[in-house]
Amino acid sequence: MRSKEDHVSYDDIPDAHIYGWLTDRGVLDAVKNQVEVNSENGFDFWINAYSDGWPLVFDLDPTPVREQNGNIRSVQLIIGRPRSVHITNRSPEEEKWREPSIETWLRPEITTQFGDAVRLDKCPGLDGLLEMEARAARETGDIRDVLQVELGYLEEQWKAWVESDGLEHVDAVLRHLDSARREAKKTSASVEAWGPVHRLFMELSGLKAKALAKPGDLDTLGNLMESLSNIYYSIGEAEEAVVAERRKSQDQMEAAVWALQNGSSRLKKAVRAQLLPSSMGVYRDERLAAERPGWEWWNQKESPPKGIVNPSEHDLDSLLEARKFDPEMQLDFVAEMGPVIVGKYLNRNIIRPTTSFEQQPF
Repeated sequence: MRSKEDHVSYDDIPDAHIYGWLTDRGVLDAVKNQVEVNSENGFDFWINAYSDGWPLVFDLDPTPVREQNGNIRSVQLIIGRPRSVHITNRSPEEEKWREPSIETWLRPEITTQFGDAVRLDKCPGLDGLLEMEARAARETGDIRDVLQVELGYLEEQWKAWVESDGLEHVDAVLRHLDSARREAKKTSASVEAWGPVHRLFMELSGLKAKALAKPGDLDTLGNLMESLSNIYYSIGEAEEAVVAERRKSQDQMEAAVWALQNGSSRLKKAVRAQLLPSSMGVYRDERLAAERPGWEWWNQKESPPKGIVNPSEHDLDSLLEARKFDPEMQLDFVAEMGPVIVGKYLNRNIIRPTTSFEQQPF
């Protein structure tokens, strides 16, 4: 269902595009009615404010077509789409409200869904097509009127649940977000890391304040619970950014210690100049050469693994030797190298041909 902002009137819209599908028989009718038909049996009408059917197009709630700057340049109306009307979040059974899914938190509402446009047997011309669509819209409206009574009952059920249990979920999420942002600010100097968590906290707490200021108001409660639903999908991504920033900070601290103890003159100068974050590639290369001689970094996209088949005894010996130092090492095959041992080091992929174990053991 489109947002309220997408509902348009015909005051400032220059034209409307109406289209749909026809059977072979419908094409003949279209030609008789001087309707343009394309090669795929689709028809197109472009009408403007001087056309007789202009107001009726907007009664049918067309879809706005926007320019890059967001302004609406025209509207589209698809003729012949089946309509179904139903209430979202419809079942107020006690068990559902007690252990709610994210969908349960959302305010019940009547929605109209459109199916794909069906092929029409006739094309009665512009006026006939618009009247056909208007008749379908009236039938939909009649169903909505019937559902409106049920919707009132469901909204009361939903409001009672939000005020008793839903706000507890909001508070639990706020506590979680507050703890996450405080921890992130302690362990990370980067605003990019804890900023998203902070913004989620401020958004939810602001909506909660508005809901408390208007007790029982369905709109403010609806905005609050919709925000809670959206935040549930965003928390993980925001927290991953915090974890990544924390891991990055820890990696740089570990790199500084290693560089001062074991690094080259170049790497030690980078630490003293506080440019180690910009020299992490140098650090990784030096440490790999010092602690995993004979290994190299592996770009799986450039050298994809093919899978090993019938490994030789030497390949198996190489794998067992490598696993003495890292049980996660694997045997694989890469076209450029042949049989290889692959693994992880400093959170990156490393690789080494099994043939190299003959000249330089692990």
